[in-house]
Amino acid sequence: MKYLVHCILRRPAPCAAARGQGVIFVESGNLSAAVTPRGSGTAPPDARQLLGYERVISKLHASGPVIPLRYGCLVEDEAAAVRLLEEGSAGYEALLERLENRVEMGLRVLWEAAGDSLPAPTPATPGAAYLAAARRRRCLEAELTPAERAWAAGVCAGLSDLYSEESQEARFAGAGRLVSLYFLVPRQAVRRFRARLRRMVSGQGRGFLVSGPWPPYNFVNGAASHEGIHAG
Repeated sequence: MKYLVHCILRRPAPCAAARGQGVIFVESGNLSAAVTPRGSGTAPPDARQLLGYERVISKLHASGPVIPLRYGCLVEDEAAAVRLLEEGSAGYEALLERLENRVEMGLRVLWEAAGDSLPAPTPATPGAAYLAAARRRRCLEAELTPAERAWAAGVCAGLSDLYSEESQEARFAGAGRLVSLYFLVPRQAVRRFRARLRRMVSGQGRGFLVSGPWPPYNFVNGAASHEGIHAG
């Protein structure tokens, strides 16, 4: 039976935090993987399933550091989950240490897109031109413009004493661009972080959303790249 991997955490796992959620904890060494059985169907998950998946991660994260995985990371069986923990143990333990007592906070800001940052229309014809246009759009989305980078640097500088790591991304949203900043914040600093961030951006004349605290999804890049995990 295949298993859906929610997150990786230290053992002993806080089993009570996931009681009633159908979670199984597979253990190896100092690590545990929180998994749930995955049926043989291939239908995409509905909103209820996605919320349930994220709820398990959030409850476990409330009890200690976790390495959260995006929905769809599967292992073939419990033995594969054990191998996953064994083969990645050093990296997972180091990452859990880095995430100790940390949560993710986010900021999304809507920018007007400059003319030179707008993507070229994607050709309707198949072939190399279509693929080239799609690649160009992805590159433009991922990279912040010089003006966006300068703005982000100012935000990060104003919060530098309240977070340990940050990451940035952007994507097109209608005729504008949605710029997202993510911060790894000590749990005890969340209230101060949120209040200061709101003060910093509220007078800038742009639509914004401050979110969190969340499990640190944007600070575990590559955690699901192990060959024993595959998308389902």
